[in-house]
Amino acid sequence: MEHHKGGQSSALPEQLEMEILERNSRLAQTMELVLRSKNVELTAEAPLILVLESERLDKRPLAVSDTGVTAQYQLTLIVRYHYKTRDGEEALASRRITSWRSYDFNAQLIVAKTQEEQSLVNEMREELAYRILDSLPR
Repeated sequence: MEHHKGGQSSALPEQLEMEILERNSRLAQTMELVLRSKNVELTAEAPLILVLESERLDKRPLAVSDTGVTAQYQLTLIVRYHYKTRDGEEALASRRITSWRSYDFNAQLIVAKTQEEQSLVNEMREELAYRILDSLPR
């Protein structure tokens, strides 16, 4: 699934450093995979640094069945990030981006629904990784 506009990727740098402010950031793992697929080298010598500030996943009921059981959930993934130069200058001020998905829930299909939820979260992380790259300072 292509996420860039106009059919071709905007010019990505050959190198990028990633600074992760949250331990065990799942978005950082996704970002590494996306960068590798785009042939961007992750290195501490890169002139530009992507700072992943925070990642928050919220899950809330969207619809309730007649019996009072949650029938649909909404997942919201919120990420804060910014870019800075090697000498510490701000290249792009801190931004907050959001992705959301909703899905039907059925307690009888709990394993399948848990897998569906995880798949949606992974899809949201990938979407946000591409959006972060699309906002690279030029």
